[in-house]
Order: sequence, then C-alpha cells, then structure tokens
Amino acid sequence: MAEYEYETHEYDVVVVGAGGAAPDINGQYDVADVFGELSIPVIEDGFVAGLTIDLGARYSDYSTAGTEFTWKAGGTMEIIDGLTIRGNYQRSSRAPNIGELFAPVSTGLSNLANDPCQGPVAPTGGLLAACLLQVPAGSPGAAAVSGGTVLPPAAGQINITTGGNLALGTETAKTWTVGFAWQPDFAPGLSFTADYWNIKVDGAVSSPAVGDAIAACFNAPSGTNPFCGPTFISRNPNTGGLDGDPSNTLGLVLQQSNLGTIATDGIDVSLRYATDITDSIGLNLSFDGTWTNKNLFQATPTAINRECVGFYSVNCNPQSEFSFQQRTSVTFEDDFTLSLRWRFLSGVEQEPQDIIDNGQAFIGNSPLFGDVDFTQIPSESYFDLSFQWDVSENILFTLTAQNLFDNQPTVVGSNIGSTAFNSGNVYPSSYDTLGRRYGASIKFNF
Repeated sequence: MAEYEYETHEYDVVVVGAGGAAPDINGQYDVADVFGELSIPVIEDGFVAGLTIDLGARYSDYSTAGTEFTWKAGGTMEIIDGLTIRGNYQRSSRAPNIGELFAPVSTGLSNLANDPCQGPVAPTGGLLAACLLQVPAGSPGAAAVSGGTVLPPAAGQINITTGGNLALGTETAKTWTVGFAWQPDFAPGLSFTADYWNIKVDGAVSSPAVGDAIAACFNAPSGTNPFCGPTFISRNPNTGGLDGDPSNTLGLVLQQSNLGTIATDGIDVSLRYATDITDSIGLNLSFDGTWTNKNLFQATPTAINRECVGFYSVNCNPQSEFSFQQRTSVTFEDDFTLSLRWRFLSGVEQEPQDIIDNGQAFIGNSPLFGDVDFTQIPSESYFDLSFQWDVSENILFTLTAQNLFDNQPTVVGSNIGSTAFNSGNVYPSSYDTLGRRYGASIKFNF
C-alpha cells in the first residue's frame, strides 16, 4: 500500500511579538510508504488465558530525507481473566516537516538576562578575543566591547536567527513500553492500567537552546573557538550587544540540525470506575496521570545534556514531574450529567544550570507585582465544571465553567523563559492565564 503526501504552506507576513515579521513558508515533499501488520494468537485457554504476538514493519521513501525502515514487535498475555500484561518495542522515525525544511532564515527575539561581553568591566584575554570575533573590526561595536560599554540586553531580550535546513534527515527513535491492564471480577465497573515507557531519539531535528549557544563559546572563550565566530554569534556593529536592528544583528544563530538527542521515560496510570448509586443516579470516576522520570535534551554532542523535568528557564519550558486529570461525573435519569474535572501540575523551579549561567532570578518586592519569587512556580490545580442535558435524541445542550475558582498564573518575570513560551511575565503555554470563563453550546445530530 502506497501513500503520497504533498504539503505547501503560505502565510501572510505579520508583525508578531517575537520581534519581526513571520515569513512565508513554501515547500513540498512526497513520501511513498509500504507497511504491514500482523497479529498472531499463540495461546487461548492454555496455561495462560491468552497470548498474542503483534508485529509490524514500514518502509518509507521521502523525497527530501531518503529512505527509512521501521518496525515493531510486542505482545499481550492474559495471565488470568481480567489481568493482562503487555509490552512493545519499536524502532520509529520522523522526517522533518515543511517548516523545519523550508522556513526562511529570519531574526526574532528570545530572552537572556546577561551578555557575557557586557560591561561595566571590559573583557580581557580570551573573553575579549571571543567578543571581538562577533563584531566587525573597527566598528563602533568593537570599540564598545573593548571599552566595556556594552549594555545588558534591553528588556532582557536578544536577537536570535532561525530558519529551515534542506539538508535535514530523519530522526530515529527506539521506544519500549511494558505494563498491565486489570479489570478485577470482585469490583464490577473498575479498570486500572499502568505502563512504563522509555524513549530515546537520535538525530533529533532540533536547534540549540539559548544557553547551549552561549555555553559553546563562553565556556571556553577564545579567538580560535569556532563557536565564538560570527557564524554562530553576530553582534550589533553599533553597540556591540546582542540586540538591535535585525538587518545587521543576527544575535545567536540557532541553526536546525540532526545533532540532537532526546531521552525520556516515565509511567502512565489510568483508572476508571462506574457504578449506579440508585436506579436513576450513576457515578463515573476517571483518573489519568503521568510521572516523568527524566527528559534529557542534548542539542549537539558537545552541549550540556540538559535535564528539564521540574525546571524552567530560557532553555527549558516548564515541565512538571507529576501531572494528572481527574474527572467525577454524576448522571441523573440518563438525561443530565454534572461533571467536575481537576487538572493538576506539580511545581517547578528555575533550572540550576540557568542559575549558574545567568544568576538567580529576582526575589523581592516588585513595583508591579508586590512580593515575588521568580525562582519557582508552585503546584497548580484547575477545576472545570460542566453540565450536559440530552434534550432529545438529536440535541445535546452543554454549559461549562472553566477554571472555576479563577486560579491566576504565577508571575515569573519577562526574561526567565524563551519569548515563544514566556509571555506577559507568565507561561501561557503551560498555565491557564485567562481565569474563570463560561461557555454554552448546543449540538445537533441529524
């Protein structure tokens, strides 16, 4: 069986908060796939209640990234009625997408609290040589570097230059899972699953984090370190800083590559229970939770193997170690359902490596926010209430109240995270920033 894909994206140019226009993206690729899957029942009602082996393979030919062969092998074994153990091993792959391949090179913004070349003390030795590599010789910027008058990044923001890379290949992953599912006979309506998962991605399509680009040069600054040159760091020719006019200040050049590796593992747990309280009232409980043991990202073989679980910074978007959703629903006469959902994220704190590189984030009294501690975000809980009415067989009416208790996001300042994720002194990509809100809908089925 063959599959073909064609994809072209075009966008209007708009000015966005990342510091520049969003450029058009226009590209295409095609892919042909041949794949097959096989499920083999091995045992049924033998020394175990059941044993099944699952196999699969896929051959893919990408016009941009070449060919890939991926496969999987796994199985399930029902030890006794209601108790099943399962496992799976896969070699999988992902080809670079349209944006990763064809996005034009453009300069936007990210956050950085401190520039290694900033004054008021003029850099010397290898640091001076590294800083001068990044600015045109004889320019006012070079004089600012030598004189120690380079200012810290304005508003904690620097220029970054990113774009697609047509030379990207596929990234490959080895993943395995093992777990069990249980539906005990002694508790009708109860089911429980738990699975351990382990994922390792090699050749990850990625670009260096801001901290990685800074560390590649300034952990060993010199006039001969290639990562200190203008190919990787390009300064303002007028001020010597990493901010300013994007037409002449590329800032940090964060090129996409296949040099990254990702390693993560954890446990997923799921619980379901349904019962009748009375003849006309039913109760449904559900719980889905994840414990993330680690989430390591290494942008290049020489970069830090960065752990982001439990941390946030310009290099790590907030990632809670524990997260779950729990829902309690009560049904009345099969026509009305009242449901409360609880969303939980465990607390995170400033990445230790970011503290080493940029210093501890602000703790104290802020003129705008009062007493603050930008070094941590406590655990957060959100509650969503919904009411559904099956008006008829074809009409469903729903009322919702999201973030019922109006939980407001923790303020962390504007330069503790990357601009793409830290907006308005908070992390709207991870936390609810809209407060309590209401909705109503009617769904018709014909």
